[in-house]
Amino acid sequence: MFGKTVSYQFQTVKPTFQHQDQGMVAGRAIRDITPPVGMPKAGYSSNAHTGQGFRTRLKVRVVYLRAAGKPLAFVQLDALGGSLIVRLEVLKRIAAYTDIAPENLVLAATHTHAGAGQYASCNFYNRFASNKSGFEPDYFNFLCTQISDAIIEAYQHTRAAKVAHGSQEVWGLTRNRSLIPHHKNQQRLIKEPLNHAKFYAINPRLSLLRIDAQHEDGQYYPLAAISTFAIHGTGVSQHEDEYNGDVWAYIERELEVGVTHNPWPLVHAAVEGTHGDVAPAIRYGAAGYLEARRVGKAIGQQALVLFQSLSSQLSDTVNIASAIRTLDLQDTRYKLPKPAVGAALMAGAQENLTPIIHRLPPFKAGLGIDKAANTQQPHGNKNRLLPDFIRDLVLPENEFPHLLPMQIFQVGDFVFVGLPFEITVQAGRHIEARIRENLLESEQQALVTISSVCNDYFGYCTTHEEYGCQYYEGGHTLYGERSNEFLAGQVANLWRDLQDKGNFQDQPLDWQFKFQRGNYMPVPHVALGLRVISQQAVYEDAQGLHEGCWKLQWQDVNASLIQWHLPLVSVEYSDDGKVWHLLTSDEGYDVSVRYVRRLAQGMALYECRWFNPEFLGKRCYRFVIEARMDSNRVYSEIFGGNILVDGV
Repeated sequence: MFGKTVSYQFQTVKPTFQHQDQGMVAGRAIRDITPPVGMPKAGYSSNAHTGQGFRTRLKVRVVYLRAAGKPLAFVQLDALGGSLIVRLEVLKRIAAYTDIAPENLVLAATHTHAGAGQYASCNFYNRFASNKSGFEPDYFNFLCTQISDAIIEAYQHTRAAKVAHGSQEVWGLTRNRSLIPHHKNQQRLIKEPLNHAKFYAINPRLSLLRIDAQHEDGQYYPLAAISTFAIHGTGVSQHEDEYNGDVWAYIERELEVGVTHNPWPLVHAAVEGTHGDVAPAIRYGAAGYLEARRVGKAIGQQALVLFQSLSSQLSDTVNIASAIRTLDLQDTRYKLPKPAVGAALMAGAQENLTPIIHRLPPFKAGLGIDKAANTQQPHGNKNRLLPDFIRDLVLPENEFPHLLPMQIFQVGDFVFVGLPFEITVQAGRHIEARIRENLLESEQQALVTISSVCNDYFGYCTTHEEYGCQYYEGGHTLYGERSNEFLAGQVANLWRDLQDKGNFQDQPLDWQFKFQRGNYMPVPHVALGLRVISQQAVYEDAQGLHEGCWKLQWQDVNASLIQWHLPLVSVEYSDDGKVWHLLTSDEGYDVSVRYVRRLAQGMALYECRWFNPEFLGKRCYRFVIEARMDSNRVYSEIFGGNILVDGV
């Protein structure tokens, strides 16, 4: 790889503050991480489209807990995955303001395929996870700022708290997208790979930690929730060019808006479970917001029911423990092969196949090499994309992720295992089984939840049987067929050490990163025109996979001068044409904002849409382009019920 580079150096830091209080406290905060237009979208690789606006805003949600002086900061990202370098930068920024040590910070993610890329901790995924290549320093800085500010806010605004945890099974909203490899497992969930079996070869468990906090009136009210569920963020088509949270936007918000009569907004930090081979059960050929909304809202409603059921179990007498260990997989002690990409990766996953390529040998799923004839093959029967001598030139070993963070935290009997791989259902069951072996020895009861794409991103982890099939998931398991066995053993060691030592970190003291640079954030330039409505609101009927909507266009400053992470558009209603009230905004499900094209004098054309609008008698509506800096609010003409005849 050639071009400009950017380097970063870190040292493991210690926090400034320590607390000796014995009670439990909690805080929470939320920040917007919606990128400006022009950022590559991570998840669909070269099949993705560059972001031109947003449909559902992307967020970072932080839940801070402390019990008996032991803290925990849980950070949820609406993003493809965690990032080791983001984690290190955030720890550096918050060290002087919080008590968060490296083992206390969790950077978990939803794995939406419609957020920005270019912040990964290795060149390989900055190059291939998105439709463009390179590490974007300006977006990295923005992301770290939003996360750090949210953690500090949550830390500084704590209240006495209580927690409870629970789980329930959710069926019919997910399916196994890689059924044949799953069926190859000796320990599998289905007898035969029949068509309907895909709805059973899943991880149906929705796990949730509820946190309530004490208000000034002395009563406890819902404050936050941390949940895990196994579902790929692939409900919206890869061809969309809007940033969006995919199914997770609805999972998060259904719980947040479902808790009513609360003195403060609830924060729902929902993240991935063992989802590697689990897809949303959308209608085939119907990927889009209609189906993502249907599936996501249904899961979110299940989370709300579970959350409400835990109200009688809240307790303030639980302990917190956390540990993190980072291994360098280039260390020969681990006896893992050099990372290699399988040809099946190029074909894409079964529900998001790469056109034409997925039909061609050697890329077609299931076409591994003859393992019996290649007993010296370190990657089993993986049909590697590149021969070793070419791979070492084009994709050197250091370009791949190799610093592997593994983390466990425990809040009472709620045990969270965070790993950077996309872990398949059965691979996750193997890892959980190793932890439960130790739980049985100690006669401890616990709810164990394993979260993928946590703290960094490492591709996939399949069982060795699944790996042998060489479908997409096996082709993207970079470190060979022993990956699951190796990971399960290392997690078991980490769990035993946490029980023996209490909180600890086992990581390098010094860190160095060097990236190929990519510049995608808008370059600031002057705008001289006026901010005006260009096209008043018109209604567009629902057709095919698209919802009905009101849409409006307006002229505004160029994209570099718009703060995309702040409110831009809202919809107001009036029943008398005089008094106006907020109905919805771009913070919800159904108001999108997108860049249309460049105009003269540094201006640009934008479009907002209000999807699934109401039609309610003589009630009328108007779009509001929100005030920014030195610009006042701009109102559209009134639309909707004002067309009715007086007296009707």
